[in-house]
Amino acid sequence: MLHLPETLCLANLEENMIHILGGTFIMVGKKSFGDSRPGKLVSLGMFYMCRFPVSQRLWEEVMGENPSWFQDPQRPVEKISWDLINTQFLPALREKTGIEEYCLPTETQWEYAACGGQKGTLIKRKGLVFSGSDEVNEVGWYSQNTFEEPQAIGLKRPNSLGLYDMSGNVSEWCQDVVQISNRRILDPMEGDQRYVVQGGSWVREKDNSAIGFRLFNNSQLINYNIGFRLCRTSLL
Repeated sequence: MLHLPETLCLANLEENMIHILGGTFIMVGKKSFGDSRPGKLVSLGMFYMCRFPVSQRLWEEVMGENPSWFQDPQRPVEKISWDLINTQFLPALREKTGIEEYCLPTETQWEYAACGGQKGTLIKRKGLVFSGSDEVNEVGWYSQNTFEEPQAIGLKRPNSLGLYDMSGNVSEWCQDVVQISNRRILDPMEGDQRYVVQGGSWVREKDNSAIGFRLFNNSQLINYNIGFRLCRTSLL
């Protein structure tokens, strides 16, 4: 019988925030649609990241409703925009918990955590393609193993930090803005500013689950394969 982990909710949110020590690492070269750049050496301070993507149960506890297409309290919330997270969910979560530090992770924090970074020294990724394994089926949900829908959180193997679903299930919004004014825009009404989305998802191919792959989307976009993960940067 398949054992489902305890659903992420307000009552257990803090116990699922993983303490990640800062350090220096080489970000992998980014490859995405219409975007590429070489790897670079980056340093960052300590932070906390949630073990799981935000569940539908947690979202509903905070917001009073569930916008997801595939409704199930065990699954990650989806069909939520960057704007909705930052202007409504995070302020409501901070008010309910009294913890002002909850936020979206930066792209650097997300990748450092996906690589398993935890020491205050230069780390090496040990050649792992995905977050926690070279075999995507061990750690992530993607188009070939999901039965065409997202899955409950935490069913695959975690990475070395105990973080689940970072190489697939739903892709995850990050805080970072990407300026792409030098790139052709199909819809001029959308402007030239996009926000980073990391991680593979249940609708994408295996290669899109690799740590080095990212997308960027308009802040108002909602999609049934994009969710998010909580982060904070200070001790309580």
